[in-house]
Amino acid sequence: MRSDPELDVARRRWAATAAEHLTAVVDAAVPLRKAFDADAEIAPAIGAVLASEVINACSVLTDWLTGVRAPKGLGKAEGELGAVAGVYRNAAVAFRSLADAEIDQLEARSTACATMLDQGDHHVGIFIAILEKKVGVQGRRGDGQSPAR
Repeated sequence: MRSDPELDVARRRWAATAAEHLTAVVDAAVPLRKAFDADAEIAPAIGAVLASEVINACSVLTDWLTGVRAPKGLGKAEGELGAVAGVYRNAAVAFRSLADAEIDQLEARSTACATMLDQGDHHVGIFIAILEKKVGVQGRRGDGQSPAR
């Protein structure tokens, strides 16, 4: 099968921009994850700021995905990137809700937040694997670790 140079360029451009948006989301999620993993009481104002940064980064990513379709062959990557935005956004909302949770709700909300952070990491890993395979672009996993080679 012959390579299509124009399609290859379009894929690399889309992948590079997608990776930039992903990095912004992952970078916003790192402080939230650290605060969550510290298992210490977070002041509601600080929790709201951390959650807002993740929500804003996810909104920017979602807006970009809405306006720019992935080139042929990267549809699954586009879907995974959308999942990253949705799941990390939901994790941020769950994290923010921890501050006003009643004692009987705290464990369920905390578990939901942890599960969504892990799920977001999973989608990040799949997205990066797709880009590595299809375009040769490397990225950073949601857990802050470099992709396995």
